[in-house]
Amino acid sequence: MPSDFPIVINTGVLVIEPRNDAALFQHVYDAYEDKGSPRWHYENRPLSWHIIDSGRAHWLDSRFNKTWGNDLREYYPFLLNNLDLSDPDGRIKDCLRVSAAKAYFFHFAGSMHFMPLYPLGETLRERRYVHDEELGLREL
Repeated sequence: MPSDFPIVINTGVLVIEPRNDAALFQHVYDAYEDKGSPRWHYENRPLSWHIIDSGRAHWLDSRFNKTWGNDLREYYPFLLNNLDLSDPDGRIKDCLRVSAAKAYFFHFAGSMHFMPLYPLGETLRERRYVHDEELGLREL
């Protein structure tokens, strides 16, 4: 695959028009099915390239496809110091709750080992938080 685009589409969430996009998807399926690998991120690399190359890409608000790994590195890097997935103080769970509350679609691509900590059934409204540059996440 050429690497001539400075951006890539994460194909986790797509909005398509079957009438207009079917041929492109069929081409990618026919040309790349079972030829990808984890190194290619399965279909993501060829599908991304063909969507961009076709001029059909229109960018969605990032809240439609928020990944925990991106938020972890951007907002919660302090969690990566001495990472303890047993989460004895609940900090990881709290940060997951805040990140998910800022998203329409939230997923763990590349960081699946955090999934057991996700607070299913809990909402941000149950607790109030602020992000402090020095202290990280703290409850009000």
